[in-house]
Amino acid sequence: MQKHQPYSFSAPDREDELRAKFFGLIWEDEKHVQHVSGPWYLLAYLLILAGSLSVGFHLFSDWTQLYIVPAAILLAWIGYGGYRRTRSNEHWPSFRESLPAAVKLFIVSKGESLAAVASWPVVLLFVLLEWFFDRRYLPLWIVTRVASVSVLVSSVLMAYGEVNIFSRCPYLRPLIARSWTELMHERARDSVWSRLGLMGHYLVAWVGWTYAQAMVFAAIGCFVYWLFSRRIDRNARPLPDGVHHLSDLHITSGMDKPIQSDAYSNTKVFEKLKAQAQIADVLVISGDITDGGLRGEWHDFLAACNPLKAEAKFILCPGNHDLHPYSHKYRPKVSAIPMNSCLPRLRKIRYLRAVNELCPDGYVMESGGPIELNRYLARYDHVFSEYAYGNDGALARQVDSIWEAAFPMFWTIRDQMFVALDTNRLPSNLLTSALGDVGTAQLRRLKQIAGQLPFGARLIVVGHHHVYTPPSRNPLVELQMKYLQMLRSNALTRVLSAVDCHYLHGHRHYTFEFSIDRMSVASAPSARYKDTV
Repeated sequence: MQKHQPYSFSAPDREDELRAKFFGLIWEDEKHVQHVSGPWYLLAYLLILAGSLSVGFHLFSDWTQLYIVPAAILLAWIGYGGYRRTRSNEHWPSFRESLPAAVKLFIVSKGESLAAVASWPVVLLFVLLEWFFDRRYLPLWIVTRVASVSVLVSSVLMAYGEVNIFSRCPYLRPLIARSWTELMHERARDSVWSRLGLMGHYLVAWVGWTYAQAMVFAAIGCFVYWLFSRRIDRNARPLPDGVHHLSDLHITSGMDKPIQSDAYSNTKVFEKLKAQAQIADVLVISGDITDGGLRGEWHDFLAACNPLKAEAKFILCPGNHDLHPYSHKYRPKVSAIPMNSCLPRLRKIRYLRAVNELCPDGYVMESGGPIELNRYLARYDHVFSEYAYGNDGALARQVDSIWEAAFPMFWTIRDQMFVALDTNRLPSNLLTSALGDVGTAQLRRLKQIAGQLPFGARLIVVGHHHVYTPPSRNPLVELQMKYLQMLRSNALTRVLSAVDCHYLHGHRHYTFEFSIDRMSVASAPSARYKDTV
């Protein structure tokens, strides 16, 4: 593949080279499956297990070596596999440099997962109070984040402490008398079981005190939101005639299975897509178009949509599955692939190329005013080509900048303006990649676009993540959806509720509609899965 040749979904790119270079660790198919079985495959999972166990061990002693030792062993195995495959050591420096990043990745991801689990009781309190007052509050991300950070900070304070300094922790000082603590320490020397009992007592007291603090933050925040929240009307205005909405197609490549098992086939999804395109003037697809953002998945999606362009206009926005390397083929499945690697950036390039092929007549808002979408992307064809087919890591930041400046994209079709947002939270890891957010720069440009809306025109904004959690028949599902609610959706809601507009989204695979002031919100079910609510 020559440089400067436009990116093509039919030609192998950098990801195809990586899966061969990493010798089956991050990619598994029929050709490489024998390389990831047996003791080495087990070692890859032990690396994740060691990171998880060390969070617990940190409560009693400093066992950070559990991160580093398996990481070093695993790194040596990757290097040996690459050497045996190529008989060359030229790639070894890159493996060696990735060790600190790998260690940092696991530490951060486990810390975030600990904070996420610890914040669930706070979310549960929100749900209970909302049911009690029969009100639905806009996202309480501020209070949730404060509670999560407080739990995480307290965890860090406790992580490296020995048993005999538990009582000096400021969270425990009000609960444990010094003389009683000294007596328990003296008795704990007599037997192992007494020492374990002492550890358990301290752990329960610490967790209880931390949760008590989090609940205080939650109660204060909930009261403030109760004073200033707006009533949500369950009756939403219908979409304009000719506008149809699909979401969460989760297209897979070839015969690949989707992430979830209870799914329709690709053929069934494409039949739905064709049926909607034949009766629609504008077909909106609000993210998760692909299941793992793979090149083959985009190729199959475009092959199905290109014949339909004459029948309907397409509007696309990116979902978390389009931008993160989810796949059954990646091993280990959880938090193994760094989100600052080339894999998410290749997915950004693929999405931009797909939009340019399927709906190129849009606009991007620059400092000097709107610019045609195809003209904006053509300016960076060489960047996409060199990054996708070369090995120029220096272009990574430029790819990120191009992506950030491309949103919001917007299209004017008759008396309607369609705006596509990127509501994905980046950078991230696979544990937090389902969370959504909207940055201040994107909100600022959205205000500019809304300010240029012609008189009498309808504004239709498309994002992937939900701004509000509907009631569910399953409380656990509602709790999960509350946690996955867009982090700064209150800021987005303030912008959109001031104008006559629709907000279309997907993400949680459910059907739900409501309105806030002048904004109507519609959540589309997944075209591939059943409703989750």
